[in-house]
Amino acid sequence: MKTYLNPNQTVISFDLEPIEYNEPLEFVIESSNSPKTSLIKDWLKRSEKLKNIGANLQLKANEINTEVSGNWTHRRQGFADAAKKKQERLLKISKIAFALSDNFKKSIDVRLSKISSATDIEFILDGRKYYPESFTEERIKKEHISDHVVQHTNERISKLKKLGLDSLEDLEFVYDYLNDIGIVKVDEDKMQLDKLLVEARASKFPGFFPTPNDVIDLMIDSAKIRDSDSILEPSAGIGSIQDRLREEGYNNEITNIETNFNLAEIIKLKGYDVIHTDILGYREEKKYDRILMNPPFEGTYPISHITHCYSLLSETGILVSVIPKGILNKSTGPFKAFRKFVEENNGYLVEIEGNPFKGSFKNTNVQVNLLVISK
Repeated sequence: MKTYLNPNQTVISFDLEPIEYNEPLEFVIESSNSPKTSLIKDWLKRSEKLKNIGANLQLKANEINTEVSGNWTHRRQGFADAAKKKQERLLKISKIAFALSDNFKKSIDVRLSKISSATDIEFILDGRKYYPESFTEERIKKEHISDHVVQHTNERISKLKKLGLDSLEDLEFVYDYLNDIGIVKVDEDKMQLDKLLVEARASKFPGFFPTPNDVIDLMIDSAKIRDSDSILEPSAGIGSIQDRLREEGYNNEITNIETNFNLAEIIKLKGYDVIHTDILGYREEKKYDRILMNPPFEGTYPISHITHCYSLLSETGILVSVIPKGILNKSTGPFKAFRKFVEENNGYLVEIEGNPFKGSFKNTNVQVNLLVISK
């Protein structure tokens, strides 16, 4: 059976009454039997309920994992992006609930006074987008509007009326108000950083494989860093080594050098100093006490990068580099000369078992060791 209103009457048949505002709530309750006291008690209960809702939603939002799980793929990035949107939605509703909770303790517009759950808030936020259309009986017949659409429309109207929203004007007011108090301050730099990190992870930049934390920890131990040491990270990528140093409490002066513009921008957005240039063309009188590096592995790049960076060490400096496993076992051409260079400078290897780069920021199965050389 069709659900119709009176002929030629729209489904949206709100009574447009003047909008009223309550007086500020008074917390000195003179009579527990007065209607005003009962109203105040009810609103204070709602205030506490909304506060708890806000806290619970905040906890749920913080529990959501917005990182890519496992090896990076476009599909997994899509799941991570969806999780981030869900987190942002929960944080917005949480902030709205906290703000409404405060309002119920002070003064509340009657158009907001019936909101008491996260579902109510979501319904209003979505209600403006899907506000019921006006259906006359004539339009229903002419456009063959289904019973389901008519029923769904009436259900939405009923829900809106229960929330005290008796007109499109009321809904627009509450919708705009909730969006205003639910604004979560956007960190433009953080958004740009996240965007560039996603692009870097999907990129095929030559030789770009950021150093995993387990490997960096071994590098830090091998470098024996002192508080006064200046540190150089050539081919810095996304600044992973400086990230780890800061996490571990090192506040040394750190110079990052990166030739790729997008990667250099990532380092800048992290708040680190970076020189946008090719390390092989970097010539400075300044010498560094510690050099921690993960050079490109293609061809003889590890050799040219390590030997050049060795020239940038101070007289008591230590250089620690990630190198492909087995590079010192090669005995032809530049590899033979490199082996001799390492031996002459008392270099030694730190063995790394397994595949430390597997499942890291840029997944690869390459096996590596650390090379440590001192001046």
